[in-house]
Amino acid sequence: MKKTTRIILIVSAILLVLLILLAWAPWIDNQAIHDKVFKERAHIDGTIDKQTGQLICDYNVMWFPFGRYIASCEGGYFATFWGQILYPPSINNVLEIDEPTFTLGNDHLDKAVQDYLLSQEYFSWKTVDGSRNFCVFENLDSEKELFPFYLWVRCSEFIIQDNELKELSGMSGPVKIDYPNELSFYDLERFSHTVPRDGSLYSEDITGIFPSNLQKCIENFDSRIINERIKKTAQNNF
Repeated sequence: MKKTTRIILIVSAILLVLLILLAWAPWIDNQAIHDKVFKERAHIDGTIDKQTGQLICDYNVMWFPFGRYIASCEGGYFATFWGQILYPPSINNVLEIDEPTFTLGNDHLDKAVQDYLLSQEYFSWKTVDGSRNFCVFENLDSEKELFPFYLWVRCSEFIIQDNELKELSGMSGPVKIDYPNELSFYDLERFSHTVPRDGSLYSEDITGIFPSNLQKCIENFDSRIINERIKKTAQNNF
């Protein structure tokens, strides 16, 4: 009986030590975790300015039971004790999301709006030869079926450098898109758009351009999904 008790105590002690080690995870390299997340997410999370490359707010890797927590500008991620970084499923699978927020109701209209955005210098420009531009949008009012539409637009310039896709410059923000009538054929020259001005006039223009029921949504807009969406779109179509 004493021998059995001793074995149970030994096994329990070993399991406790293992549990403590797994919770502590001292083998995790915080700097390596930081560098990996920075490489994969910096341009998406707003960690660096896409045009200047200036650091805006860095990632902070901190201890968390059974792994590490990586705090970002717009949220955070969890790294397991075996080193896997867990991104939210909504971010990992943005291209598979079949929701009305990423469409205006039909493919023809979606393409017409995207082609219009790509034709406008405000949304689409080139800084180097060999680059390509892509635009995606999120419909801020999925219940609306007629123009004008209120969108969050994300456009960016991408290039392949050293066999790696890189984002060079881009824009992100709320846009009102209008068209004079509902035709099956959309003339890009008849589209128009309205965007809020920068700086101190931004809030005033949001109030003047967008319906009151969308203004809070614009103020609290989480850009992580649409940022990842444009990156995946560029990867699949470059």
